[in-house]
Amino acid sequence: MSQVHLKPADGKYAEFRAGPPSEMPAHVASSELIVRDLQEMAAWYEDVIGLEYLNGDVGQIKMGIAGEPLLTLTQDVEAELAPKSAPGLFHNAFVVPSRAALARWFAHVVDSKITLSGASNHLVSEAIYLDDPEGNGIEVYRDTPRSEWTFDDNDFVQMASLPMDLDRLYAEGKGQPWSGMEAGTSLGHIHLKVSSYSDINAFAQDLLGFDLMLGYTSAWFYATGGYHHHISANEWHSKGHPARDDSMTGLKSYTLQFNDRSLLDQVAARLPDSGYTYSIGDDEIVVRDPSGIDVRLV
Repeated sequence: MSQVHLKPADGKYAEFRAGPPSEMPAHVASSELIVRDLQEMAAWYEDVIGLEYLNGDVGQIKMGIAGEPLLTLTQDVEAELAPKSAPGLFHNAFVVPSRAALARWFAHVVDSKITLSGASNHLVSEAIYLDDPEGNGIEVYRDTPRSEWTFDDNDFVQMASLPMDLDRLYAEGKGQPWSGMEAGTSLGHIHLKVSSYSDINAFAQDLLGFDLMLGYTSAWFYATGGYHHHISANEWHSKGHPARDDSMTGLKSYTLQFNDRSLLDQVAARLPDSGYTYSIGDDEIVVRDPSGIDVRLV
């Protein structure tokens, strides 16, 4: 399929092409992890990732940036560590506002001798990967200018996994002051491990109304507003495995914020015939996805 470069005024996503992921019609706002050691995990996310402690209750701590909650840590000391094969979280992906911000954070983790699990130039973004102390995956990335993204004739975005010049990135950040994630950082997307393509596709496209932005043999990317992805999923380790057990550590829930209320109303209208377990409250709809994760729609 031929690739074509879309100008900012072209294509079905033209209205949103200049905006960050949080300004799309719907986006991932925050996520909640079940953890065994609450204090250790909160300290790690503060010291390594750079999130701020916002508030807490017995057995729970909320963290974020500039007062905006991005991550909730909920303690269950008896929870079993989720096996790699269990559907659930592949990674939470924090998007920083610039390459300079990514370079400063990268120099911080390198100088702190934090173990990294990978790095890639995805064409639409530059991403660094690591795991928290309980094995939850994390991506920290910056988006490349959206005017440089390439779409094909069916509005599928072109992505790849190419090497990054990490020496250059480190040199750009080395010696620069770092005191935590910068204002403008958000939870750009969430990447899930799923049992099957049919399950995640029915949930993300048919129920939530997200667009399929790109699909491979065992990984898929969904978004609104032409973003490269707000939700992604793969079967690499979890294909055919049963839904996540509530007694496990890992992803308990995540929140989708709908900036376009009409889209949320459409989801609500589809729920009664969807077959999913759900509840409707005054401020949110909670629906359980096929992997056993609660998705909060606000």
